[in-house]
Amino acid sequence: MLGGFKVLSGYIYSYTPFVNVRILNPFSGVSYPEDDWLLAVIDTGFTGFLLVPEEVFMSLGLGEQRVKVIRARTADGREVELRGAYASLILRGLNVVLDGLVETHEGVEEVLLGMRALRGLRVILNSCTGTVSIDVCR
Repeated sequence: MLGGFKVLSGYIYSYTPFVNVRILNPFSGVSYPEDDWLLAVIDTGFTGFLLVPEEVFMSLGLGEQRVKVIRARTADGREVELRGAYASLILRGLNVVLDGLVETHEGVEEVLLGMRALRGLRVILNSCTGTVSIDVCR
């Protein structure tokens, strides 16, 4: 526990920080994955909330909501059109549910946890131990 509060633990593998998450469509109650946790990459270069592969977006039923279309630029400079819908994010080990815009576009292969999702959280990347710790700012 950091500061006396629950802490989410993750790990760093091949210079990439990962944490376990579950995504929930608050309107239908559908979650992904249903009974397990999903590895998400902490991507501080992504200013959005959460970016997911299209199959995850569709399996949550997010394509059936009013979808928001956003133009964005990728790290390699390409312009893409993101589709987004609101959902909830559960971080394993924390007693907190985060709500935000979950986005997708063709070709996304990983789940990326962006800076909007990290707002209000203290994130510690410890490269000495290869661990990630996240707790709620107090």
